[in-house]
Amino acid sequence: MEVASFCVSTAYRVPQLPTLVFADNLPHMGKRSGIIDHEEGLASLSLAELDREIARCRTRVEIAVNNRQRKQFESRIHWLESYRHRHHAD
Repeated sequence: MEVASFCVSTAYRVPQLPTLVFADNLPHMGKRSGIIDHEEGLASLSLAELDREIARCRTRVEIAVNNRQRKQFESRIHWLESYRHRHHAD
């Protein structure tokens, strides 16, 4: 069994190690556990928890590294606030 194969490039050879993939250990790129991204999950939050999530997103907007991150969190704030207005209006 070959342990490492080599990728030939113009400048140097870089070893390519074999990748082992197990069915129960597949990567879930781009997903954070615990972050609600659908309205069914928002329904389980209390008003105080929803307000804390909005405050967390506002903090993330302030410390965003680039415009893409800032826009993503601004969009999330808009979504959360519209949900709060629809379901927790006084």
